[in-house]
Amino acid sequence: MNNKYEITQNGLAELKKELAELKNERTEVIETIKVAKSFGDLSENAEYSTARERQTFVESRIQDIEDRIKKAIIVDVNHNKNIIGLGSKVEIVQLNNSTHSSKIIELVSSAESDPLNGKISQDSPLGMKLLNHMVGDEVVVSTPQKEIRYKIGKIM
Repeated sequence: MNNKYEITQNGLAELKKELAELKNERTEVIETIKVAKSFGDLSENAEYSTARERQTFVESRIQDIEDRIKKAIIVDVNHNKNIIGLGSKVEIVQLNNSTHSSKIIELVSSAESDPLNGKISQDSPLGMKLLNHMVGDEVVVSTPQKEIRYKIGKIM
């Protein structure tokens, strides 16, 4: 991977926190493997197999995070509460349905994207549509099934 990773200062701090937690878990997994080995025959040892699988995941994730940190480029977040930019928290109201449901999202870099937790990449279709808009503006996001209309309620 030769890509640079655009990330906010908060996103970098979260990555460093996750890395520290994984390094602690690494020690625990190694200890679990030692204990599981003492049970004998490794070919039929479920505890050993599970611990080795977890070790593979943890080591892979550590390597990925270290690579991201090494290649991180810190980007400034938008502090303007009038125009949506990177780092803006935004209330959007979906206009296509009769209930006009609203949700709050945060516009983040692609490296920080976590849609299930309301962190939407600025490079996503919704993120690109929201950039540089203001409260009261409406945006339309095209999906394969339909077009979804949103109205910007608040910028926080």
